[in-house]
Amino acid sequence: MDKNDENLVVVYITEDQVEESLIQSALQDAGIDCAIHNHEILDYLQSTELNSGSQIQVLEEDVDRAKTIIAEVLQSSQSNPIEDSAQEDE
Repeated sequence: MDKNDENLVVVYITEDQVEESLIQSALQDAGIDCAIHNHEILDYLQSTELNSGSQIQVLEEDVDRAKTIIAEVLQSSQSNPIEDSAQEDE
């Protein structure tokens, strides 16, 4: 994928590097190329972070599939196996 392609669409923004990696892996496993653009704008005078995060971009033709995969990744990362196991025991 040409990361400068005009047909890239932002499908998700995250500040969590683990989440970024999980999403990137899931998209690649599904055969969807993605570009990650990290944004950090620092105010050097005050040494405070103003804006950070990563934009996950895919080709326009992959947007719907990518959003579905991202939703699945987010849902599975939010589930708690300890709670799930306790509920099964009841």
